[in-house]
Amino acid sequence: MRMSWLRLEKFTFFVLLFSIPFQKRNFLFGPGLPQTTEFFEWGSAFLYFTDFLILLLFGFWIWGFRSKMKKGEVAENSTPPVAPPFAGGGFRGGMHVMLLLFLGFALISLIQAELMNVGVYRFLKLTEFVLLFFYIANRVPKIGVKPILVAFVASGAFQSVIAILQFMKQSSLGLEVFHESTLAIGMKGVAHIAADGVSLIRAYGTFPSPNVLAGFLGVCLLVLFCLFVSSGQKNQNLKRTGDYYNVRSYVMLICIFLLSLGLILTFSRGVIIFFACTSAVFFAGIFLAEKLQYYKKRAIQVAGFVLVSWSVILAAAWPEVSTRFLESSASEPAIQEHSSYLWRSL
Repeated sequence: MRMSWLRLEKFTFFVLLFSIPFQKRNFLFGPGLPQTTEFFEWGSAFLYFTDFLILLLFGFWIWGFRSKMKKGEVAENSTPPVAPPFAGGGFRGGMHVMLLLFLGFALISLIQAELMNVGVYRFLKLTEFVLLFFYIANRVPKIGVKPILVAFVASGAFQSVIAILQFMKQSSLGLEVFHESTLAIGMKGVAHIAADGVSLIRAYGTFPSPNVLAGFLGVCLLVLFCLFVSSGQKNQNLKRTGDYYNVRSYVMLICIFLLSLGLILTFSRGVIIFFACTSAVFFAGIFLAEKLQYYKKRAIQVAGFVLVSWSVILAAAWPEVSTRFLESSASEPAIQEHSSYLWRSL
């Protein structure tokens, strides 16, 4: 059962990472239902799908630790050691104490809450994510950093596919199971661009705003750059067979193209410019730092692929891109993207 509990725990954690962009939730209480004019987002409480996954993850973690306690496996010397909740020393242990003190102050502050039910709900959400931090700090060495990054990038690739299909269809895809925003041309609150007199919606994925999607895809791209560059050692060791490079490296390159296309279709100027500058610093650091010269060949490969991919994408979408990035935005209609919860249906 030891491996069974660990596998369930890992699977749940990977599903949680993949589900980060999903906004599926159930309304608990508030001044009004989401479909009514009395609805107020910050005065309402919801149970998210990710809340369920986090509780399930904690259950597997605690049950697995309990099983090891019964079998006396906790005392065994293992690598990495099996750590109980809130275990840690040095800086990590100090961080745990700081967070627990922060939770204590947050609990005391409830006496000043005007809406006690909302205050308790927010405190429980804060406690949930503090416990999630404790879990990650203790269990990442056991689960493995690379699988976690792969799951994160896979989520980004999935969001890119949704974003591309949304832009092609110029409407939402009907993915209510993921709580996709309702999108349509001319719909109030939907972010759009105007190209050659034609109004086009920007890609959302399952996020409430194209800018949030852009930030998520930008982080996924940077993580994927690191995975591609750092895979050079394995590629060199397995170059006789060629299987590793021909499969995994090409899959990563395909994901880079999908993520790049999804990022550009958000037309988020600030995020795209920031990503371009960050990527330039990333590759420049590899090319200039002597300690990173081993990764230079792989960095040149991925940098060249990114330049070609972005050139092709920008050339194909130049009318839209030039309208968004080069022309003045003073004439664009005001779009209240951050009020999307008012029009998004459950």
